Amino acid sequence: MMVILIAGASHTGKTAFAQRLLEKYKYPYLSIDHLKMGLIRSKNTKLTPTSDDEDLTTYLWPIVREMIKTAIENKQNMIVEGCYIPFNWKDDFLEEYLKQMRYICLIMTKKYINAHFCDIISHSNVIENRIVDNKISQAELIRDNEHNLKMCRKYNNKYILIANAYKFNYKIADDLLSEYDEEHDVEYNFKKFAFVAKENGKDVGYLTGFSYYSEITINNLIVLKKYRKKGVGTKLIFQVEKHFMGQGFNNINLVTNSFQAPNFYEKCGFKLEFIRKNEKNPKLTKYFYVKYF
Repeated sequence: MMVILIAGASHTGKTAFAQRLLEKYKYPYLSIDHLKMGLIRSKNTKLTPTSDDEDLTTYLWPIVREMIKTAIENKQNMIVEGCYIPFNWKDDFLEEYLKQMRYICLIMTKKYINAHFCDIISHSNVIENRIVDNKISQAELIRDNEHNLKMCRKYNNKYILIANAYKFNYKIADDLLSEYDEEHDVEYNFKKFAFVAKENGKDVGYLTGFSYYSEITINNLIVLKKYRKKGVGTKLIFQVEKHFMGQGFNNINLVTNSFQAPNFYEKCGFKLEFIRKNEKNPKLTKYFYVKYF
């Protein structure tokens, strides 16, 4: 498991970065801004959204720090993003925690800000519609980013320097995860896949999923109504097994709801691991299955 810290000045794309990681790697993320606003709006602090960043960091970081420790102790992956992560964050964790953590700071160069300031501001709501959005000048944004670069170098923190037209690059996250995996002598091995069933040139069913470490996960299996109960779904699952057989994978996972096809997967050789009951709507009770190679 791993906790990834994403830091940076305002408007550098921290939330968008965290959202992309959530979409690809399924790591949940905590926005420190959301925590801040929850504590302020519930009147648990006299601080305000416009309070000094140092005061907000002093107040928020101890809470976030202990949440991170709890996640690591519970062996849970988590992404934490926000500008209230102190540059000397490593001082607050023992080595056993630091081994499970990675930090990255997003920093825009002066040249980039000067060339793209209007675009930077216009994209501030690309992920979240900010009710409170502190106005920031071009000079302030340059100052904050230059300060962050200086502090990252001082404390030997990793950073991404945004110098050209910024486009999210999954390789950054892949490198973070790969570095972590190499330390533990495992291979992350994340890849998406899809299989399509055809009849007379027509797509009649498809199966999607992804590999992750030594496991395969099936996300979706859909067969057109007209072609159900004709072996299409069985053939798609067989294709997954055939494709990944002998490549070092340990098992195939999938989850289905009670109104879908639990019995079908059992006929395909999957074993029921556990059931998560939905008391409010039994049709949405989830069945977790596994099949070993």
